[in-house]
Amino acid sequence: MLAQLPPALQNLQLPLRLRLWDGHEFNLGPEPSVTIVVKDPTVVSRLTHPTLDSLGEAFVEGKLELEGSITEVIRVCDELSHALVDDDEESRPVRSIHDKATDAAAISYHYDLSNEFYQLWLDQDMAYSCGYFETGSESIDQAQQDKFRHLCRKLRLQPGEYLLDVGCGWGGLARYAAREFGVKVFGITLSKEQLALAKERVKAEGLEDQVDLQLLDYRDLPQDGRFDKVVSVGMFEHVGHANLAQYCRTLFGAVREGGDFGLASCAETDGELIMVLVTYSTHGVDKQVGLPFLEWDSSSFEAFSGQTCLVLNTSMVNEKTIQLMRESAGDKVEMAIAKYRI
Repeated sequence: MLAQLPPALQNLQLPLRLRLWDGHEFNLGPEPSVTIVVKDPTVVSRLTHPTLDSLGEAFVEGKLELEGSITEVIRVCDELSHALVDDDEESRPVRSIHDKATDAAAISYHYDLSNEFYQLWLDQDMAYSCGYFETGSESIDQAQQDKFRHLCRKLRLQPGEYLLDVGCGWGGLARYAAREFGVKVFGITLSKEQLALAKERVKAEGLEDQVDLQLLDYRDLPQDGRFDKVVSVGMFEHVGHANLAQYCRTLFGAVREGGDFGLASCAETDGELIMVLVTYSTHGVDKQVGLPFLEWDSSSFEAFSGQTCLVLNTSMVNEKTIQLMRESAGDKVEMAIAKYRI
């Protein structure tokens, strides 16, 4: 086995243990905090070029298992992939152009699985993105409510304003903004299951006069500047890198002159997974230009100097949120796997 692995792997000194299908183990460093259990010998070839995508694919396929806390698993596997994958064009992910049909099918595949499934492990409002942790001791429910509040404050929402929520999910942020800040909200999603439950919750809270949620692709948004503010959380990965410019231009066309944006997405900077929040005012800006091309690394943030307010807030932590989601699921995970065949 050792002979089949690159020397770089043997010399990494990571807190990682490999356990083979035949029971043999060896450590890649002192005091391993994460164990990769190799259940299928074909996985060995993936370990010579272990991107997070390939490791995740092997995990989903049942060819390997991971032992350790979710935070440590992410950190150690990320270090492993960075150490052994060359940073060249050939190792970069393929950036394909998304069309409406492809995106609709992808969203349906993931989010129309079942609302019951997502309720097993998400917070009470079913926010499927990073929470906001001011102290680190927050519950998953509190962290998501605090995130909603943080986003609304960054957007400087005022009663009576018209807010566009792109990728509204189950409507948690839309309802919060309407309830707590007195705005009107138009939210869009491509998931029929999300929309059905979101509308039920809007009705249950008596917010039907303030919150309108629809099944709509962001590319079909009206371009008449009718909205005062725009918020979009966790959409970059669904939009796709190749379509980011079109996405930004479309949002520009939807918001009035002088309106504000709040765009949030997960990113990695200086080896840490964080939530990046970009707030952007359209005042005095050519709407045909849109946001600059985004590469989420520290050096690229300098390009926004004088144009945007970038908040790199490590209190909005992806790893902590995932850990709490896992704890929320508890012993329901095995039941979900069996019931939904995931």
